[in-house]
Amino acid sequence: MTATFFASGIPVAQGSARALTNSRTGKAVLIQSNRARLHAWRDDIKAAALAAGVPYHESGPVGVTFDFYLPRPKKIPKDRLGEPTTPPDIDKLIRAGLDALTAVAYRDDAQVTFVRAWKRYCGWGVPGVMVTILDDENRKLLPAATFGSFSGSEAEPKR
Repeated sequence: MTATFFASGIPVAQGSARALTNSRTGKAVLIQSNRARLHAWRDDIKAAALAAGVPYHESGPVGVTFDFYLPRPKKIPKDRLGEPTTPPDIDKLIRAGLDALTAVAYRDDAQVTFVRAWKRYCGWGVPGVMVTILDDENRKLLPAATFGSFSGSEAEPKR
């Protein structure tokens, strides 16, 4: 089953994590550098996924597509939307999105075997992310020329 939903809000990248030692327990704890904004963004994605009725995948491969829409800076003319080549980095946006969908769309983000992402300026109003979750059967229906092959052997490099 395929599910698509839009989570509104300004996309927040997964920040750099730093390890601290808990003074009471002595155990190491990872802290995100932008955790307040990151947690709010992840909650927005989770809420939109739950509202859209995204199916939960206990096991098996899952594909995810992300279309991130960032606010257009005032210095860029409205008729030139374009694709941002400035932070946030797309890989960190993807990490935040995948972590937000853990326990909502799939048990573990290790199940995600296919990701397609696009970062662009929002030209019409609300920034956010359009997310599509693809189960194994629907991933195979995608055109190979657009998304690559999923059958296995032909996707492996020639030796």
